[in-house]
Amino acid sequence: MKSFRYSMQSILDYRRDLEEEEKLKFAQAQKEYLKQKEILEGVERKLDDAFSARIKKKYRIHELKNLSEYIHLLKERKDMQKKRVEESERNLEIKRQQLISAQKDRKIMEKHKEKAYEQYNTELNQEEQKIIDELALYSYYRR
Repeated sequence: MKSFRYSMQSILDYRRDLEEEEKLKFAQAQKEYLKQKEILEGVERKLDDAFSARIKKKYRIHELKNLSEYIHLLKERKDMQKKRVEESERNLEIKRQQLISAQKDRKIMEKHKEKAYEQYNTELNQEEQKIIDELALYSYYRR
């Protein structure tokens, strides 16, 4: 009896490869998101430090003006960085959905392979039973 061979194995392999690609893309998007979030946190820390420095120390007018401009610049950077974080978060969600879709496709094919294997085993058992029945019948007629 020939061994089990899944007729759509190449498709299953292809879907596994696609899933691996999507995992890599998702990991890259996640890395980018965390990087952008870290940058935002750094800008927020600088902004907090600038605010606390303005309160703690007495400055001359030109120093206070420079500090105010620096705070204004940091606020603009914070707003821009928030947009980058939101964009990378949207991209991360898109990659997550693509990964989930690829996983579903692979699981569908694996389920189909399992059913095909079960059907193969059922047919194999039926053939074996048929041979056993024929042998029993043959030995019965030989008596």
